[in-house]
Amino acid sequence: MSAEELEAIKCKIDGCNCSDSVQASDWAGYKVAEALRINLTDAAEKKRVKRMLDAWKDAGHFTIEQRPDYKGINRPCLVPIFHTTEN
Repeated sequence: MSAEELEAIKCKIDGCNCSDSVQASDWAGYKVAEALRINLTDAAEKKRVKRMLDAWKDAGHFTIEQRPDYKGINRPCLVPIFHTTEN
């Protein structure tokens, strides 16, 4: 995966309150699958996307924030971290 693809995925997830939970209907993995054209009806592909998200969190590309859902209950949401380069 290229750095440009990762940045595009971050932009898709940014501001969407995408859930970190694979069981959620607003799971961030759906945005990843959309960007990379991955079919999440295949269980192996769903696991692959989950592993990608876990690796990106471990690498510091995403963090988890507690944000209120439509009922006002705090839920873990995936938030992208945009790294800037200095000249």
